[in-house]
Amino acid sequence: MARTGREAFNKVYQNRVGQFAREHLHQISKEVTDILKQNNLIKDNFHFFEIGSGGARNLWYIWKKNNNIKISGNDFWEKESKENMHNDIKNLINFYEGDTEEILLNLPKMNIDVLLSVDHMMHLPKIKGEKVVNLIKDKIQPKYIVLKERKKEYETPEEIATSYPRNYHNYEKFEENYTLLKEYTSNTDKAYFIRIYKLKS
Repeated sequence: MARTGREAFNKVYQNRVGQFAREHLHQISKEVTDILKQNNLIKDNFHFFEIGSGGARNLWYIWKKNNNIKISGNDFWEKESKENMHNDIKNLINFYEGDTEEILLNLPKMNIDVLLSVDHMMHLPKIKGEKVVNLIKDKIQPKYIVLKERKKEYETPEEIATSYPRNYHNYEKFEENYTLLKEYTSNTDKAYFIRIYKLKS
């Protein structure tokens, strides 16, 4: 049975996924940032909120493209996440320590232009993932949702995964309130998609 939550993503885990991660993870960040740029989503004064941001590697690449943005994120461990964060953004990021579902459930109403999930939702158990999808589409309602996650045909559910699950959640539910604008196959790994959703007016 796969490990999830704080047991799987402990304080040491942050050392592997933050600013000092291996090159492959930096290539993912660059790819996601380039797609955001191509779709004109790195605009002045935009607020980016990354769920499961860890050391905010993705947010740093986005911020490098335009430092006139607001950045927020969450993860289990603030201290360890910030130790693995680029100095440029350590004092700029609004960081929320805790489980993604709990953070979104208790997040006060705020304007979020882009909610970002990069290889995060797939690690959530099925039930929690469903709750997070519903919280995003019904409560948080960012203007855009950008996902880089595992394709359904390549998922490894928690029931059979030996390490971390790589679940596919029912992202199609977003289309109750959102329009799917674009979908790409990731150049870093064909088992992953990148999708851009826009809130319906």
